Amino acid sequence: MGRVVVCVTGVGGPAGFNCIRSLKEPGLDARIVALDMDARAAGFYHGSDVSYVVPPATSEEFLLTLSKTIEREKVDVLIPTVDEEIAVLCREPVLERLSELTSFLLPSEAAAAKALDKRRTILEARKARLPVPKTLVVASVSELEEKSSKLNFPVVIKPSRSRGARGVSYVHRKGELGRAWRTASSLGGEVLLQEYVPGPVFTVGTVCGRHGGIAASIVLKKTKEVPPSGGVAVAGTTVAEPALQDLGERYVRCLGWCGPACPEVKLDERDGSFKLMEVNPRLFGYNYLATKAGVNLPAITARLALGEEVQPVRTYKEGLSFVRAPYDLIVEGKPGE
Repeated sequence: MGRVVVCVTGVGGPAGFNCIRSLKEPGLDARIVALDMDARAAGFYHGSDVSYVVPPATSEEFLLTLSKTIEREKVDVLIPTVDEEIAVLCREPVLERLSELTSFLLPSEAAAAKALDKRRTILEARKARLPVPKTLVVASVSELEEKSSKLNFPVVIKPSRSRGARGVSYVHRKGELGRAWRTASSLGGEVLLQEYVPGPVFTVGTVCGRHGGIAASIVLKKTKEVPPSGGVAVAGTTVAEPALQDLGERYVRCLGWCGPACPEVKLDERDGSFKLMEVNPRLFGYNYLATKAGVNLPAITARLALGEEVQPVRTYKEGLSFVRAPYDLIVEGKPGE
């Protein structure tokens, strides 16, 4: 294979930034086209070969700008790393148009809708008889007291559609329920009332091929999150958890997935069982740790998108850790101006 032009979106976030780092590892000769909404995105100044500022996915100009960039740069593979972009790109008419411009490994519109909505994710896992926390939909504040009586405090109130712990509240007493519901409902969509599962959080990083087979998987444990109650990983380690690795793959398959996805699962300290929190429909933020442990999820995604046969990768180095370092990138000129 000659040089491959890979377009990575969301390079100002950890997932996109670390995707670039992974693609620059030996084994894949990649020219990186970096995209982000912010001209000061770190990925523009570290590892990318060319960069473009694009409108947000909610803008009517997003698809037009993306298409023009793909054509201009002769992009071979597109790897989006932003939930909102994936929601747009997986629409059937868009997938059809994209397939005329470049290669990609993206789920169907139906599968993406299941992963992007936490209620639907839980329903699909439940239908597949996979373990999930007790979860109720709360349509209004007036329903809260009645439905919360079915769970023990503390409870979790969250929006059905969000990322990075946005709108999520951990409620310890009835008097806090109303405020938590309003916080979650402010993001739109349904509000979920869920049992609180005490225990550590694990990420199961996976890539599924076009026919649903698992091409790669790895288990990592979050050892520090922001906020501490649950959110973005800023430290973590690779762990050997064969049962969880199998379970994570089953969570992804039950959605009919294609491409990268990462179930987030908690170990319930009360009974030692695993329970699904959500399935992120993309590469996870600290994917470079997986790469250094021997499972280069971005490179595997690119190779599968190009039609290569890839031998499944399920073994990796255990006990390898990362910590997120807030160091400055020094660049010429004035980024963003």
